[in-house]
Amino acid sequence: MATEPEKTENNSAALIHRFEQLYAALPAFDSPAYLAHIAQADVSELPAQVLARAYRQLLQMDAKAAAEATLERLLDHQNINGYLVIVRHLARRRTPDSQQWHDEEDLFQAAMKEILKVLPTSRGALAETAWVRFCQNCFTDAWRSMHGRRGERLQVEFAQPTQDNETGTYQFHVETTTGDEAPWHAGVTDSELPRVEALVSRTISAINDPFIRAVAKDQFSSAPSPISSAREGKVSKAPLTEQLNASRFQISRALRSAKARLASELINDPQLTLDREWLRAFLR
Repeated sequence: MATEPEKTENNSAALIHRFEQLYAALPAFDSPAYLAHIAQADVSELPAQVLARAYRQLLQMDAKAAAEATLERLLDHQNINGYLVIVRHLARRRTPDSQQWHDEEDLFQAAMKEILKVLPTSRGALAETAWVRFCQNCFTDAWRSMHGRRGERLQVEFAQPTQDNETGTYQFHVETTTGDEAPWHAGVTDSELPRVEALVSRTISAINDPFIRAVAKDQFSSAPSPISSAREGKVSKAPLTEQLNASRFQISRALRSAKARLASELINDPQLTLDREWLRAFLR
C-alpha cells in the first residue's frame, strides 16, 4: 500500500502531466484561434498553471497581443474564473484589525502587483506547476513589504497621510498630484519619452474597467487633476472625487490597479532602460 507522501507525489506527477497535455493542446500562439481559445475555454481546459506558462513563453517570444490577452484572462480583477480566489482569501484573512490606513482591497492590490512583478522572472516558473503556492509566496512578500517581516509596521507606507506644515491638515500621498507633469517624466530619458507615452496610452485604452480607465487616463495625462482638493495657483481642474463622484479611497485603489498594469508593461519592454528606484517609488 502506498504511503501518504507517495500518494501526494503521484497526484502531483499526474497533475503536472495533465498541465503538459493541456499546454501542448493550445492553438498556435500566433493564431486567431489562440486568442479565441483564451477568451472562451473553460477553466478545466485552461488552469492557471497553463496560462502562466503560456504567458511566460509569449513574453520570451515578444508576442505582446497574445501575452496581454493571456494575462487578462489569468489576472481578471473580477475573478470570473476563480484563479485569484486564494489571493482574495488571504487578503480577507490577513488584513490587520489594529489599523485604519488600508483594507482588504489594498492588500489584494499589493499582492497583485507582486504577482505581476514576479511572474515574468525566474521565480515565476513556480506558477507553471504550483499556482496556489506561487500566489501565496507573492502575497507573503507583499504583506511583508507593507507590514514588516513580523508585522512590525502596521501602517501602509503609501497610504499613510502626512501633515502640511503650513495648514496643519493631513494629506494622503495619493492626493499629492500637482498637475505639473506626467509621473514618468522623471524616470526615463528624453529619447525614451515618446515610446513610454505611446505604451502608456495603449495600456490605458486596454483597461476594461471604465472607472479604473478613467482614473488612469486623468492621472497619467500631461495635466492630471488633484485627487480630492485643488491647490490654489497650481491647477484649475475640479478634484477627481468631484469629476467621478467617487471617494478618494476608491480612486486610490483604481490608481494602484492601473499602476500595477502600467508597471508590468514598462518592466517587460526590452527597449526601455527605466530607473528602477523611480519605478519602485512609482508603485507606492
